[in-house]
Amino acid sequence: MDSSDAIYELVRVLRGSSLSRNRNFEAHASAEARAARRIVRFLRGVEADVLGAERVWSRPTRNGGVVLELALPALKLERTVELDARAYALLMENAACAARLQGASRLASRVA
Repeated sequence: MDSSDAIYELVRVLRGSSLSRNRNFEAHASAEARAARRIVRFLRGVEADVLGAERVWSRPTRNGGVVLELALPALKLERTVELDARAYALLMENAACAARLQGASRLASRVA
């Protein structure tokens, strides 16, 4: 298991909230844990934007990832974010995000 695999495994654990930061201080002190916490925060933001977006578009990247384009007119914002395959898989573990992203190819997907 290389470093990036360890980081994404820790991201999965942290997203499941099974590793308390106070009770497991040493586990959270490593460079991998800091990187994992950064990814967790990033994914939470992407989840919130996907669920709050009026329109969502997606397109695959050459490396197996996905580019998401999100229209958030209430915030007068359009966000474009590129996710690698592992981050996208983690995002799709959220049932609400998976439902929202189903069929969100280059055609716009509207919130019902």
